[in-house]
Amino acid sequence: MVNEREIKVTRNYGCFKRLEGNREISKQRRAAILDSIREHGYVGAPILVNENMEVIDGQGRLAACEELNIPVPYCVKEGTDISTCMVLNRNTRNWTEMDYVKSYAEQGSADYRRILSLVDGFGLSVQATCFAATGKQISSTMIRKGAAKVSEANYSQALINLNLLFPLIPYIQKAGAHTQKLEMAIIYAIAHPSVDYDRLKFAIMRRYHELAPFSRMEDLLDEISRIYNYGLKGADKRIYLKTDYQKEQYEN
Repeated sequence: MVNEREIKVTRNYGCFKRLEGNREISKQRRAAILDSIREHGYVGAPILVNENMEVIDGQGRLAACEELNIPVPYCVKEGTDISTCMVLNRNTRNWTEMDYVKSYAEQGSADYRRILSLVDGFGLSVQATCFAATGKQISSTMIRKGAAKVSEANYSQALINLNLLFPLIPYIQKAGAHTQKLEMAIIYAIAHPSVDYDRLKFAIMRRYHELAPFSRMEDLLDEISRIYNYGLKGADKRIYLKTDYQKEQYEN
């Protein structure tokens, strides 16, 4: 058995294997590591691999070493796997929510494959995409732990909501508000049974700039209701999204 504390060195870059479910290393990340090695003259922490030589931590450093044709310091820790990799990166916040989505999808999670398909198709954030599917706010912690659930029915509902949201995305981006929360607030409005979509679309296209100062979901829903109700005759046609949303949150 290899002593997991022992640091080894090799130039045999081909002996290392990619761990299934590990994130891809971006060009920006690789460039930053290369610059650091060139500036400081050393790699930093050794690459961590398991007994199968699958890289648990340090695939960016490995790629940089290979590009610079310098030895790779590494150590072996038996029994480590993708869960170890994810915990290491969760603790250091190196992985984004999208990195976790891609990893769980690659590992075979049907829920995360649906989330990945929706994010790739519409370009929204992971949390806004999950909200479009489920109508509920799913925390970053749940996403990172693999606990997000998006069923086939949720996926179908998301396609409806996101196709209706799509024409409004340029106005959301110009609004200057918290983009993710504004996306979620408008998705909530789109799915609300009392909302006329054409009126909502017209109101946001004309008065999106009035949403700029707000970042809380409740405040955005209040403002969306206000611009929707502007000039609307008949109290029975008015909407009060904030009140309905808060009631739903309380009941859940």
